Amino acid sequence: MKIRCFAALLVLSALPAKAVVVTTATDEDNGTLDAATGTGLSLREAVKYAPASPTITFDPSLSGGIIRLQDKLLILRPLTIDASDLAQRITLSGDRDAPFQDVEVMSVIGSNTVTLDSVVITGASGAAVRSSGGLVTLRNCLLTGNNACPIEISGSTSGMLTLENSTISGNSGGTAGAIYGLGPFTIRNSVITGNGSPSKPTPAIIVNRGTANNFLIENTLISGNTGGGSGGGIHRLAGPLTVRNCTISGNSATKGAGIYSWNGPGSVTIENCTFTGNTAEDEGGGIYSESELTLRNSVLSSNSCEWNGGGLFHRSNKLLTVESTTFSENSAINDGGALYVTDGAVISGSTFVGNSGWNGGGIFGGLGPVAIIRSTFFGNTANESGGAILCLDDCAITASTITGNSALSGGGIYAYYPEFLNLQNSVVTGNATEIDPELFAGYTGGNNITSGNPKLAPLGDYGGPTHTMPPMADSPAIDAGVATDLTSDQRGFPFVGTLDIGAAEYQGRADLARLWNVDPDGDGIPHGVEQATGTDSFEANASPLTGPVMLEEGGGLSLGFPFDPAAEPGTRWVISRSTDLTPGSFQRIYQFDGLAGTAAEGVTSTRTAGDITVTDTDPPAGNAFYRLETVLDPLPEP
Repeated sequence: MKIRCFAALLVLSALPAKAVVVTTATDEDNGTLDAATGTGLSLREAVKYAPASPTITFDPSLSGGIIRLQDKLLILRPLTIDASDLAQRITLSGDRDAPFQDVEVMSVIGSNTVTLDSVVITGASGAAVRSSGGLVTLRNCLLTGNNACPIEISGSTSGMLTLENSTISGNSGGTAGAIYGLGPFTIRNSVITGNGSPSKPTPAIIVNRGTANNFLIENTLISGNTGGGSGGGIHRLAGPLTVRNCTISGNSATKGAGIYSWNGPGSVTIENCTFTGNTAEDEGGGIYSESELTLRNSVLSSNSCEWNGGGLFHRSNKLLTVESTTFSENSAINDGGALYVTDGAVISGSTFVGNSGWNGGGIFGGLGPVAIIRSTFFGNTANESGGAILCLDDCAITASTITGNSALSGGGIYAYYPEFLNLQNSVVTGNATEIDPELFAGYTGGNNITSGNPKLAPLGDYGGPTHTMPPMADSPAIDAGVATDLTSDQRGFPFVGTLDIGAAEYQGRADLARLWNVDPDGDGIPHGVEQATGTDSFEANASPLTGPVMLEEGGGLSLGFPFDPAAEPGTRWVISRSTDLTPGSFQRIYQFDGLAGTAAEGVTSTRTAGDITVTDTDPPAGNAFYRLETVLDPLPEP
């Protein structure tokens, strides 16, 4: 008899873990997942007894509820705690007033992947969430009311934190007010505000690990945090750090109220960020840096300090690079209202406006070379020397505009020795000074405008990432420069023919359109009207039609105005009429294109070599208002 054996192959497919539903807010452990035991299935029981890699959710009856933990949740395996289906987030609370110390809410042990979604974590006097090597993600969470650091990540390169769409607010004390990172982390789309206190000051975020880890903070608000000695918003000790698309405002510390970066390994990159209203008791109102730092496409405004570097203080033999950034209204009690740099920097495409300090209202350059390229300085002030710039060492300024600044000595630039300053293709004039010249004490280089009226537009938005002062059509700066290796101006616009002097290159009709309505002399007459009528845009003039002229009922009115035959081709002289001055009510009744005029019915005109008279022979009943406008037609794209 033959016996045949058949082997049966059993294929087991891995099924997704079934969600485990917490049904009670009581913190109990009955040793089972059976909800019929005790008051229901608790979060502690779900964390401890659920199958591998569970997703733990909550019964709708727990919406907005509080789970008061008797001890920290110890997480020894991968899991997800997800309250996103609840109408209101559920709260996990420690007993921060317990007689024993360091009350934690949750501790992740080992290299486990743990996700928390839509929970509130509060009441910790130790770390609210501590991870020693785990991959922890907090999404849509709120951490508030903790008396210690809300999140501590350790474990060197194995520990990692991701914080998304979350808020860390109103926590006090601990190693950090919000996050202490010994391992890499990513923070995005979050709010970190109001952490630390005068009695327990500490930086909101501490970054501390070597070059192997990367730290990223983006699209996040870091505001109103109270730091201790260094760093109100961020304190970086080591590790590469990128801060992108963030607002860092209203933080306070002794040094580096917005960001403090120590000289540990790794560099710092800050992009598209705004630093505003940060205050330091010592140095670096916005940023204090001892590391390699790149700052680009950012704004530092209204930051202040009681010593040096109201906007940014950089003390390092590592390079500082500033690109396309605006420093405005920053102040230092001592030196460097906007920027204090000791060991060298390259600054390009940037604008310094309205900053103030004792020396170097815009920039104080110490004992390292400073290069300033395609940048604008306006309205900066120094109590003593260097309204815009003071340099104690080599300073090379190329294709820049420095005007409207003031100081007791060297209202524009104060260089300790002439050989320290090299000036090329730059405007340095119109700066106020009381003792020494506005450009002190001399310079090397050439093709500059250092006296007279450079005829520049008022500081404003004329394209590009920063505000500039382009030359007007009759500026002596146009085509007066010499060739360099630069390919574009501060705005990023190409050079047109021979280079202009200054930070902005005149772009012909495109700039004429941008500058049409500016008023450099403040007489109320726009530049477009001034050039059309032959008056000087830089000298206050009286015009019969600076505002609407009213025609009394029953009267007739003749309006006379000059015109300049040499006005820009395409200029249109226009008389418009309104009966009530409401927006959009003015209608054209006369237009002259430089060759011929067209008039509405009942309107006549006469023209001489340089004047035009328009008469409204049949005005509307009641009052009428008339105004002169000029239009550049066709209007090129700005």
